[in-house]
Amino acid sequence: MTDHANALRAIVAAHGLRYRDVAELALVSVKCVEGWLASPAAASHRPVRERDVLLITHRLPEWLSGRGQIAAMKCDKAKTAE
Repeated sequence: MTDHANALRAIVAAHGLRYRDVAELALVSVKCVEGWLASPAAASHRPVRERDVLLITHRLPEWLSGRGQIAAMKCDKAKTAE
């Protein structure tokens, strides 16, 4: 496993990201993310490029803040419905 794949796995674990979240951040398909995170022995494995990890880390703070705002809005709607 490459250092880039390890970095991506660490980001995914640290923030509880799903494959579709990573795909959105990296501007790629979910299939691509599945290849990145597949075992290196798997036929579907694809190497993670440094620029993809950099793009994810660059976009992540804004994406996380947006996700937090959405979660807060859902919570507020639930409180007003009570």
